[in-house]
Amino acid sequence: MPDIFVNIFTVLTLLGVGQAAFLIMLLLSFKQRDILPNILLAFLLFDFSIGLLGTTLGTSGYYERWPHLIRIGEPVVFMYGPLLYLYVRALVGKKWRTTDYLHFLPFVITVALLIPFFLKTGAEKIAFVDQYFKQQTLVAEAFGMVSIRQVHLLVYIFLSFTLLRQYERSLRDRFANVERLSLSWLNKLLWGFAIIVGVTIVTYALLLTGKISLLDSNIIASVMAAIVIYAIGFLGFRQARERLRWELQGQELPKVAPVEAPKVLPFPDAAAAQHLQQLEQLMEEEKVFTESDLSLNTLAQYLDIQPYQLSQLLNRSLQQSFFDYINHYRIEEVKRQLRDPQSQRFTILSVALDAGFNSKSSFNETFKKYTGMTPSAYRRSL
Repeated sequence: MPDIFVNIFTVLTLLGVGQAAFLIMLLLSFKQRDILPNILLAFLLFDFSIGLLGTTLGTSGYYERWPHLIRIGEPVVFMYGPLLYLYVRALVGKKWRTTDYLHFLPFVITVALLIPFFLKTGAEKIAFVDQYFKQQTLVAEAFGMVSIRQVHLLVYIFLSFTLLRQYERSLRDRFANVERLSLSWLNKLLWGFAIIVGVTIVTYALLLTGKISLLDSNIIASVMAAIVIYAIGFLGFRQARERLRWELQGQELPKVAPVEAPKVLPFPDAAAAQHLQQLEQLMEEEKVFTESDLSLNTLAQYLDIQPYQLSQLLNRSLQQSFFDYINHYRIEEVKRQLRDPQSQRFTILSVALDAGFNSKSSFNETFKKYTGMTPSAYRRSL
């Protein structure tokens, strides 16, 4: 029974590698102006495939047939974090820098340290694996190395989270509708990575205490690697396809950066009050918030001030981001329309679109945030 299970398991993991290879070819076939995110994602998928092959050798026993592939997956683990972080950075519009190559220094060092092992004969490598299966001391040494690799990955996951938070904050400073630009799906992916790191450390701790076998730990590692391949492949490919579609439609994503104000004094009180009055007039009388593509730059042009000045005005005088300020007016407009008996013949979504929202999901989320209830529940309460 175990042999049959291992054979089936090997086939399934190799299918994951094949899936990664297919996605890599698709990603590199996209003809986009900014190909850097696709290249980094392709390398990330390739590295996970190498790591998956490495663990599959141990679970299937094929290391005896291809001994020179033993330990090939160890150095690439130090590529996971840097590639993930650089991929996130490329998606938020950051350019590649020469110093970015330094992120791969741990990988290079690990390869250099393993060169003596790679130069051994096939028989010596097989003997090493057999000894590894038998001696608990080698497992303890491996646990130390695994911990170092997982801490290394956690550092890059943290950096990626920080970068995403800055990006999402920049979006809310500049745009009222952020669905197209948002990278919230990456947050879920990063949490998945963090969970996998925790599971890996627990698995090796159980291995060290004899709770599970080495075969079981390799199987768990392979399953997690396969899950990552499918998750990264699906989400990353969908993102790449969307970016390509936007470019073909002439809707290239803007490069989003924090609204950085020059080192100048804020508006004098009189000027700030005047601009706030003009702003209120634009909202109350002209209802510019109903423009679905309204941005900080556009609204600043209405007021004949610089974008950083408008951002400064909203943040310091009203303690609101541009996103919150505009969507507050949109929600109030929707509530006003829903209270109007004449609006009963219109769907809630049509009312929301007229108010400036451009998707049902973002409207529902924003409405519940401001009112504490869903739009349909609000209409029923009237």
